[in-house]
Amino acid sequence: MKWRYRDVWVYYAPELDGFGSRLARPFANYLRRAGNPPYGRCLEWCAGPGFLGITLLRAGLIDELVLADKNPAVEPWVARTRDTNNLNITFYRSDNFQTIPADERFDLVIGNPPSYCGLNPEHPLFAARHNDPRPHDPDWATHQEFYATVRPYLNPGAELFISEVEPHKLKVVIPSTGSPVPYDVRQEPPLDIFQRMIEGGGLDFVAAEPYFSSGGLRFYSVRSRDPSLL
Repeated sequence: MKWRYRDVWVYYAPELDGFGSRLARPFANYLRRAGNPPYGRCLEWCAGPGFLGITLLRAGLIDELVLADKNPAVEPWVARTRDTNNLNITFYRSDNFQTIPADERFDLVIGNPPSYCGLNPEHPLFAARHNDPRPHDPDWATHQEFYATVRPYLNPGAELFISEVEPHKLKVVIPSTGSPVPYDVRQEPPLDIFQRMIEGGGLDFVAAEPYFSSGGLRFYSVRSRDPSLL
């Protein structure tokens, strides 16, 4: 399949799209208003096919793009997008920062990571989704490692904008599934957990700002930054 932003085509398999194709345009519009573009080198974490980052690149909001994802199935699709559109993109197959070179530095980090931590066995979609890495980050383990390891890769004053689903809520109901049963059940509002992770990783928490609504859900950008003086 392919998805278009302006004159750029992003190639992908449907099972690799974690809703990024729907979020990319509103995310770019949000960053244009809320951030400080243009940024230099940008990392898209949990990138999948790179919908968010490629949109920012084509919109002129960043100068350079690095995509990172642990799924080996992503790499050939990114290569096809890069070569077909003649884009300057670097891709790392990496679980968080495990195989990203230690000398990489970023001015901006964005991401659309798995946004649910406790998929409900009573929800009709549980059987189909509980082993799907796109929606599910059990106990926020991927987030925890990310925030614990990201700071050495940041230039002074770098900013992070991470997309999350309903981070204030303990229970997330998805009306578009047709079920009133909560899809995700959290022991604590994720935003409180993310804020502790952010501060524990030596970053400054900035805000959680809504930027998009779809299917009865609100998507937020969880903002943080490197506190180093520019």
